[in-house]
Amino acid sequence: SYLIERAQTIKYLGLIMDPHLKWEAHIKNIETKISCAAGILWKLKSQLPKSTKKTIYTALIESHLNYLTPIWGSASDSTLKALQVIQNRALRNVYCLDRLDNRVQMYQQQVDRFLPIRAIFYVNTASFIFNCLKGNYHNNFHFSFSIPRSPRARRFLNPQRSLSQYGSRRISSMGPKIFNDLPENIQNC
Repeated sequence: SYLIERAQTIKYLGLIMDPHLKWEAHIKNIETKISCAAGILWKLKSQLPKSTKKTIYTALIESHLNYLTPIWGSASDSTLKALQVIQNRALRNVYCLDRLDNRVQMYQQQVDRFLPIRAIFYVNTASFIFNCLKGNYHNNFHFSFSIPRSPRARRFLNPQRSLSQYGSRRISSMGPKIFNDLPENIQNC
């Protein structure tokens, strides 16, 4: 007979899951990967043109930040903090910015189309919900709409109820809330 041991983490399709779905192991894994890429950008920051550094950033950093973000991006701010610091450092190296520059100004004015991690989560989650509603993705989600009280009232997706803090961070709970916050013209496009 074989004894099956309980694993603390398991990797499935590149996503590292833990028993409580806190995503700490997965985020640490991403931190390790993009930290190396950020180091490369630091070494090459004065030797390459900005367009080449942006390409390197997109390939080696942004690709990891975008992969399955609707699932792990709802992690707590304290869990995402170190990852956000590494992303900020990498973008400062791409754009040759001072390390003391304001982070909010950096994302609003200086780094073109690149978004911080929490914004990546919101954009990717809203896009995922939109594609699920349009039937572009095969999924097991069953979304229901609230019934408008008047013909001009907006329809809202009803989030799935949850009994715990972990449940409230699921995509089936957070996704409809994020989608409902979008302007109506974007929801209907």
